[in-house]
Amino acid sequence: MVTKADNLSLYLTDHGKPIPLDGGTAKLTVLIGSDKKDYELLPNGGKFEVKGSFNIPKGSKVIVVIKIKTKVITARFNL
Repeated sequence: MVTKADNLSLYLTDHGKPIPLDGGTAKLTVLIGSDKKDYELLPNGGKFEVKGSFNIPKGSKVIVVIKIKTKVITARFNL
């Protein structure tokens, strides 16, 4: 997961090999204290991505739900 001021990117690999994202979606929930923000990430090349303006401070928690075909993957990050 890479967070920048103008985009959020999520890269998926399986033992170093990229996972095909064909038809996949990803929903990202950012928890900043008691505030909650949701974002939909779309496939863009070899990653899921959303562009915009983001202010995600250090110490935020992120929950990601990824759907690729029939597989659902959940990941948590502490930034």
